[in-house]
Amino acid sequence: MDLTSGKGGKAGIISVLILALVGCATQVPRYPSNADLLVVASRAACTEIVLNNGKVSIVKDTKLVLADLNAVVPSSGGNTMNALVRDAFVEELSARAVVMQREAPIFNRIARESMPSLSGTIFFDGKAGAAGIQENSAEESRTAVQGRFALPTADYLLAYRVLDMGVQYRKISAKEIRRDAQIYLYYELIDAKSGQVARAERIKMSATDAIDCRAKSDVEKSGLTLFDYPMPTTRGNIGGPVKVK
Repeated sequence: MDLTSGKGGKAGIISVLILALVGCATQVPRYPSNADLLVVASRAACTEIVLNNGKVSIVKDTKLVLADLNAVVPSSGGNTMNALVRDAFVEELSARAVVMQREAPIFNRIARESMPSLSGTIFFDGKAGAAGIQENSAEESRTAVQGRFALPTADYLLAYRVLDMGVQYRKISAKEIRRDAQIYLYYELIDAKSGQVARAERIKMSATDAIDCRAKSDVEKSGLTLFDYPMPTTRGNIGGPVKVK
């Protein structure tokens, strides 16, 4: 039976097409979240440091340690932003070099696992972190661990401080807005053997795209229903959130 034959069949086909068009018109496209776009910008910043630092050649077997300079300033805040940047840096660097884990308390766990035998005494300083490993009297914040450990040292320390980070919007048409995720940071590449700063500069990177105006609230949503991790949306101080009128 030909559904297109006769007036009734043609009318049915037209009705189906109209319903399909209306459905397409009301459906809001899905886009990466603001946090996802900030990760892209952060990884681009990491790539810029690795490839265009001017002096230091970072290759596949170069051993690097990351150090977040924001973490040493108690009043700096922005822990969620800093975690996002560090995760992005580790992802990018692990594909280009050897990333050495030195974050306490993970470093303490690594040190324990690397002990070949139980001899001698070392103390892991919980307050100072990895830099606070000492061989003197224990305090309340320290946990005495019997044994010795040996871990390979790094070639360079990549220390960075996030100076500014956020997402800006700009209306480009009646239906679209431009989204610009930006990160502005300061970094130092330090020779881990001598402590000499081989390179220090400020860089600014961004990742942009265009989204449907109706999707703005969706890309700003934080986390999932069952795990509400406070991912950044338009927080930060790059001009603050820009309202689209």
